[in-house]
Amino acid sequence: MSNPHGNFTISCEQQTIFVRVIGAWNLEGYRDFVAAFKQAALPLSAKPWGVIVDIRDWELSTPEVEAEEEELQLWTLRHNQRWRAFVSEPSYIKAAKIEQGAEPVADGIESQFFATHADAREWFRSLGLLGA
Repeated sequence: MSNPHGNFTISCEQQTIFVRVIGAWNLEGYRDFVAAFKQAALPLSAKPWGVIVDIRDWELSTPEVEAEEEELQLWTLRHNQRWRAFVSEPSYIKAAKIEQGAEPVADGIESQFFATHADAREWFRSLGLLGA
């Protein structure tokens, strides 16, 4: 078993989880993230909620991570996640990886990409997930 690679921060505000992913991720690092993410999401799950994910410092993940992403996607859908916003510079590779991982929940969770955190927050404010 190897050491976890990839870092993250998670915080919550109203019906929104804020995530920042950093570095290249291996399976151990991803599993650490999943445990922390689920712990943050459970208190929100009585009502629809969303996540704003800053992927500007993400350096992608190993194939083993990609094989496990579907389970988390389905878990979030079952636990009332309905929206997600990705903050990223234009990157075809990152967008393609995210769209591929989101296929199992594409009909249940609306996703959008934004250039800035402020734009993502504004979308969530318009959805009623964040206050003014």
